[in-house]
Amino acid sequence: FASISPASITHLPSRITTRTGRSGQPVNHLHRHRRQRPHCLEAALQFLAMPRSGFVVPCLLLALQLLGGCQAAGPSMRGVAEQEPSVLKLVEAELGTQWRQTTEVLISNASDIWRDMYKTLPKNGQGRVDAATAQYALHRFFLQRYRWRVRGLAPVGTAWGENASLLVVEERMPHRIRDYFQDRILHQGVVQQDLAVLAATIELFILDDAKEQSRSAYKVLGLDPDEKISWNNTLDVVSVYTTCYDSGINVSEVPSEQWWRQTITEDFAAWRSKVTSWIKASPFPDLESYSFSQVQAVLLVFREAQRQIIDELSHTTKDRLLTFEGSSSGRIRLTDLYRSYEEKGWHEFDERKEFLQQLGVLDESDAKETRVIVPNYVLNPMNCMGPWGYYATCSINPCEFLMRQLEDTLGSPEAAPSVIAREVAALPSATVKAPRTLPSALVRKLEEVAERHRGSVPIHGRLFFQWMHFAYPLECPYPLPSEAVKPVSDNQFEAETGLPAFYSAEEIRDITKAASISFAPQAKCDEDGDQCLAMWTSVEELVQDRKVLPA
Repeated sequence: FASISPASITHLPSRITTRTGRSGQPVNHLHRHRRQRPHCLEAALQFLAMPRSGFVVPCLLLALQLLGGCQAAGPSMRGVAEQEPSVLKLVEAELGTQWRQTTEVLISNASDIWRDMYKTLPKNGQGRVDAATAQYALHRFFLQRYRWRVRGLAPVGTAWGENASLLVVEERMPHRIRDYFQDRILHQGVVQQDLAVLAATIELFILDDAKEQSRSAYKVLGLDPDEKISWNNTLDVVSVYTTCYDSGINVSEVPSEQWWRQTITEDFAAWRSKVTSWIKASPFPDLESYSFSQVQAVLLVFREAQRQIIDELSHTTKDRLLTFEGSSSGRIRLTDLYRSYEEKGWHEFDERKEFLQQLGVLDESDAKETRVIVPNYVLNPMNCMGPWGYYATCSINPCEFLMRQLEDTLGSPEAAPSVIAREVAALPSATVKAPRTLPSALVRKLEEVAERHRGSVPIHGRLFFQWMHFAYPLECPYPLPSEAVKPVSDNQFEAETGLPAFYSAEEIRDITKAASISFAPQAKCDEDGDQCLAMWTSVEELVQDRKVLPA
């Protein structure tokens, strides 16, 4: 263990930097919000999560040293912690000093996210946020920090605060900590420190679950995770873990090594070559034997590679969608999407129309022409990766960075429409230049939202999210009313409908042949007309009190 160099850990591949251009967020926006290095943080936590042994103190010191190197610039939350110390004392009493110290470092690293977001969250008379707002804030936090879509936080066919399990890992929490958060969330409301500590607690238990998945890979092969294993056995362990991850299978559910080998979906030799490359890219490329913690460092390289794959797939998909006619409006014809399957060989565009409806990615406001909503298609949860029970890893949501910029500049849960219009007109994105003059029709919609809310626009509500979609049609997804759709996986769709989620090549040929060659004209969204706002609906859903206000 003494041979492990903190410098070598921090030399793991860096987080993928989103490129500039049409499909990425501008660098000047991303740099402000990505000062921390989550891959370094995760490496430190993996070492901190080593089996308890005589190496506890060295492990803790190394982990905290690494964590210190990962800290983001910006003010910490120590002042808040001093005002509300009870939850951290409770964490220390139930989980130990090491856990509390790691929690404090996590809070410090995330302080800029919580600072920008919390000041704009709607609060009750005691200055606290309720369960719906807490769910919303935690969901956005994990998307921004790790790009995790966490089970129980992302609403699926429900409004914020309904049918949610905000504690996520409550079955792993000591009962006193669980009871504390449940009482705060359901009765008193939570303050910023509560949210930050809860987020850190969820992070640590999720990482602990990932460690258990690794241990399951050892067990599948009949190996002891507390003993060093040979290079070949390391290759096997990493292969089990990574093939299960890539196939969407939970390692703990693999009954045997034979069953695992039979489920590998690609050439085994090719996969072993990939595994070898991940080991070679780790801080420990050429050891004769590997400890459990060293295997974790290899798996960290794999997870970084998966994030890169997600980014590359997202960029490729968006770049291709932007080649279609009318894409600048954030919408393309569904028939054009299917034509590209055969004419351009883009075989990823083969989803059945009914499946796309279920995912909430279609604009059917024009009876003559169904269109695909570009950001909804790119960001839909089915494009996330990972089989684990607690979360999946998704592509970067550029709208989150736009929202953080607005939260930083507005500094409150609501603002006058003129103020919002001014700030948005000055805020560029990867596809929208600034400063700009907003279309008058879009400004009128913002004023209509304000009229419904006594002159101010709540920035954490469905109508504002809808307005942001039309202001940034290629970055911000269109927010369908909460009960309008309930995204399901392709397997769930097939089980519920009896239909394949994807068309065959022959079916796509039949669809494109039957489609009319006379298309409805594409809307010109840089003009002041309402044609690009055809999908606008007046249903409001506010985050805090879960009100659904019809037109």
